[in-house]
Amino acid sequence: VSSEEDESSIETIKEFYEKWFDVDFFLKTYAVNILCGMDDDYWGNSNNYYLYFDTGSAKATGKVYFIPFDYDNTLGCSIKDGGFKNNPLDWGRGENKPLIDNLLKVPEYKAKFVNYLKEVCGSSSYWTYNRCSNQFLSWKNMVESYLASSDNDIKSTLFFLK
Repeated sequence: VSSEEDESSIETIKEFYEKWFDVDFFLKTYAVNILCGMDDDYWGNSNNYYLYFDTGSAKATGKVYFIPFDYDNTLGCSIKDGGFKNNPLDWGRGENKPLIDNLLKVPEYKAKFVNYLKEVCGSSSYWTYNRCSNQFLSWKNMVESYLASSDNDIKSTLFFLK
């Protein structure tokens, strides 16, 4: 494959995404997804996401929006070995995931993605370690007595409270 063919392929991919997909929304969403350690998702297990097709109203964009859900395997409760220790540019399982794989072939989109990763991890971000740690500890304190109550027989839920 010549570099000319590569450039043509990249331009074709870019044209497709710009016409049919909200690229910035997807890249920002995935940056937060990875920051949370969400690997039970499209890139990891090909699940736990919706594609919303904005076509139903007069103000519709005609674009597709990626909407992740089911965040039970996040924030250290990872199904993939290591979770947070994995390269965010190689988050998936090495399988063909065209939605993200093709998008990251476009240098401009890959650069945007890296910038969004840096933005959500930056010191002025909502996602700073101190802010998040304090928030998670407050949630832990709020629910701990309910999870550890005698009428709750699900002992496995306590592993994250240690």
